[in-house]
Amino acid sequence: MNRQLVLYLDNCVFSELLKPDSAGLRKNFAALPHRLAFSDIHIVEMRNNHHEYTALLKELDAVFIRNPGAIHGRYHPISSLDSADPELRFSEYFQSAPALEAFEEMLPPLHHLLGGARR
Repeated sequence: MNRQLVLYLDNCVFSELLKPDSAGLRKNFAALPHRLAFSDIHIVEMRNNHHEYTALLKELDAVFIRNPGAIHGRYHPISSLDSADPELRFSEYFQSAPALEAFEEMLPPLHHLLGGARR
């Protein structure tokens, strides 16, 4: 089995790498022996600037880290690395986001109507 060192960065680091004066920092990150990883959480946070993030993730040869238990809302101790394919990741998010946002908007009134938080 071939092991890879994976570096999972917070989104603020990716945001810093997008700045015009960060070319040297991008070069240093690209030269690391680690694979830089991003997840579905990053996709949500990067949605407003997805074209620039797509280019950055490709430049850094990043990988997508998927937690197989996340589909069912459970933690799973084994995560898998998939190809980055940022265009696909963002398109999947943009297809499902309106439905998720609609459900989030509907939950508080439904919670109230069903008797939640009433005294």
